[in-house]
Amino acid sequence: MKNKTEQSSLIEINKLSKSYRNQGEEIKVLSELSFQVKKGEILAVMGPSGVGKSTLLNLIGTIDKPDKGEILFDKQNPFVLSDTDMARFRNKNIGFIFQFHHLLPEFTALENVYLPSIIYENSKNEKIDRAKEMLDRVGLTPRLNHKPNQLSGGERQRVAVARALINNPYVILGDEPSGNLDVDNSKKLIDLLFEINHKYNNTFILATHNPGIAERCDRTINLKKMHL
Repeated sequence: MKNKTEQSSLIEINKLSKSYRNQGEEIKVLSELSFQVKKGEILAVMGPSGVGKSTLLNLIGTIDKPDKGEILFDKQNPFVLSDTDMARFRNKNIGFIFQFHHLLPEFTALENVYLPSIIYENSKNEKIDRAKEMLDRVGLTPRLNHKPNQLSGGERQRVAVARALINNPYVILGDEPSGNLDVDNSKKLIDLLFEINHKYNNTFILATHNPGIAERCDRTINLKKMHL
């Protein structure tokens, strides 16, 4: 594996700005933010509550659109696509791990992991095999037929990690991914993410309040509240 400092830029953020309106008042969240993310690195995004960490992840994840600036994935701008094509781009190229797992309660762990791959043309058996591989990667092979209410909090979040990996995305975005877990399970989950990164060279961007997590990452972006 190449040294991460030698890897090419996977994502380029160029002069990114985002504002919202609240009761007629413009609230600036991000202003001309620029940085790059290299393939295979783990990048931490830190800053106080309300500073725009989740906003930044939503923009990189194409869930929201910037007011100004651009986000390029391998030199491609997904925001020029139609809504349908951008949804396909998001499904294929971006994995999400949220603070709350957002698993569908009526489906098993295997089915929850399998679902994001259903729009692709490979056979159902291939998709199921891939989902089983991802659950094995996070250590949950014995639990693949269990529904979320039959899993512990840490196990549910590991299913969410497997789901984020299913389509082999450009990047996995984690918004306080261990924030809803106790100390022991939080450490296990973060250890798992770093293990996956080391073994498979997946790229991660993690929004976190935890300086201990940030210290383990390759780099940290510190966001500051804007003074209006």
